[in-house]
Amino acid sequence: MWKLTLLVSLMLPFVTSCALGSNPTAQAPALAPVQAQTRIVDTSCDWVKAIYLVAADVDAISPFLAREIDDHNKAGVQHCGWGSPSSK
Repeated sequence: MWKLTLLVSLMLPFVTSCALGSNPTAQAPALAPVQAQTRIVDTSCDWVKAIYLVAADVDAISPFLAREIDDHNKAGVQHCGWGSPSSK
C-alpha cells in the first residue's frame, strides 16, 4: 500500500501540471525593450587642486615634471575655472 501512495504522491505534480498547463498556441506577451542611458558625472573639480611649487622645488624637478605640472594647472584653469596659478 505504501508503494501505491508513494507512486501517486510522486506522479500527482506531473499530472496536475499537464491539466493546468497553458495553451501551447498562445503567444507570450512581448516585453518592452529596456532603454539604458549612461550619465557621466564629473566630480574631478571637487577633489583635484592646482599644484603650487616653492622656490626650492623649482630647482629640484626635471623639465618633464615641470611641463606636466604646467599642463595640469592649465587644464584646471580651463576645465574647472581655477584662477591662474601664477596669480596666487
